[in-house]
This record gives sequence, C-alpha cells and structure tokens, in this order.
Amino acid sequence: MKTLFWPLFVLVVLSIGFLIYAHDSSAALPDRVATHFGSDGTPNDWMSKDMHFLLMVGMGLGIPWLLVCIGLVCRFIPARFVNIPNRDYWFSPERKQKSCLYFSRYMIWMSCLTIAFFAGVQYTIVKANQNSPVKIPNELFWPLLIGFLIATTIWSIALILRFSKKRMTS
Repeated sequence: MKTLFWPLFVLVVLSIGFLIYAHDSSAALPDRVATHFGSDGTPNDWMSKDMHFLLMVGMGLGIPWLLVCIGLVCRFIPARFVNIPNRDYWFSPERKQKSCLYFSRYMIWMSCLTIAFFAGVQYTIVKANQNSPVKIPNELFWPLLIGFLIATTIWSIALILRFSKKRMTS
C-alpha cells in the first residue's frame, strides 16, 4: 500500500524552496510593488514590499497546507458530509481508510502544484516590477495561469474517475 511519505517529502521540499525563493526574490522588488494587473498588463493595484511578501508566503504556503489538512482529516469526517461518487461504497468501514489515504495523497499532490503556481506568480510579479514602465509579462503569466487551470482540471477529472469506479487501484 502506498504511503504519504514521498508526496509529503516533495511538498516539504517545495515549501522550503518556495519560502527561500519568495524571500530572495523580494529583494529585487521596489518598496512599492505592483501586485495586480489589468488584462492589458498594466498595474492597477500596489502594496508595500513587506505586505506583498507576507501575502505571497501566506497564500503560497497557506492554501497548499490547508489542502493537506483537508486531506488528512478525511478519515474523521462522517460519510454523509463527503460528496464523492459511490460514497457509500468508498466510505464503508472496510474501505474508508484506503479511500482517505488515496484522497490525502491526491490533496498533497494538488498542494505541490499550487506551490509551483504561486512561485510562478511571484516570478511574473518580480519581472513586471523590473520593467519600465511596470507591466506584467503576459507571455509568462497567461501560460502559467492556463497551465495551472488545465492541470487542476485534469486532477479533478482523475479524482472523480477514480471514485466513480467500485474497485481499489493503487
């Protein structure tokens, strides 16, 4: 049976790497950071460098680790509060532990994807603020966003398909 060791190991390494990257890359930002941009790439909201760092780290680590917690508390949630295909089958006493382990692994991998996305967002914000005039590099941001949305869609479909079947696979 698969465990949570490797997904958690990867997530911890990514979390530490993201924290270091966010800290180091923030040094390249001006005191007043453009943080929100219109569709044409021009900034329409600003914040201090320190507030940007706190917000980026808070979201870049807070959201992924919240997903991990949701995955880990799965085993304590009564089945009636879980919305998955074939819930009664997957949350029967003999299958609940394996189902929750599988769901936890899926949530950890989604957390890894989310940290990578926030690292990409930080990179585009740094690049935007290095431009004169300040402008987000849409050639970086849009592929990043679309790639994240495609990966999230694939992740969601795979999770739904997994629980749509009434048999346990690795």
